[in-house]
Parts: sequence; C-alpha cells; structure tokens
Amino acid sequence: MGVLACDPYPNEGFAAEHDVTFVSLAELLKASDVVSLHAAAEQVPGALIGHDELRLMKPGALLINTARGQLVDEAALARGIARQPLGWGGY
Repeated sequence: MGVLACDPYPNEGFAAEHDVTFVSLAELLKASDVVSLHAAAEQVPGALIGHDELRLMKPGALLINTARGQLVDEAALARGIARQPLGWGGY
C-alpha cells in the first residue's frame, strides 16, 4: 500500500523512514481510496474538505475525519451523499 500525505510542515525524515510520499491536497484526493484527516482545527482556516475537494475524490473513496468536525463542510458532504450514495463520481 502506498501512503500519501499532505502537510504544510512535512517531516522528510519520517516520510523516508516510513515510505510516505508528500503531495498536494488535490493530488492526494484524486489518488486515494481512503482519506483520513488528522489536522488540528486551529491550523485550518475554515473547512479543509468542501464541495470542490469532494468532487476530486474517486468514486467509492472513503473519508475519515479523526480531527474536528469543522474540517469538513457538512452541508457539502450531505449534498454529495444525497446525490451519489454509492460514490463521489459525478458529484
């Protein structure tokens, strides 16, 4: 399994030791089957995942928010689920 990460302060040593590749958020969303959020809400001004980010995700991809709820635009997420209950494609 490949591990992609998006981090404004990448730890290159950790990444090399654990075979992690740093990419942009858009690249990560487009390529990932599972996206897990671990950002502190204070580090992100507003939602990190909204309508545009959800559209980038693959059909059937999973979004796991282990951080604060405000990192995901819940209205955009609800619209996406209502329109595409089996995946994000065509959101």
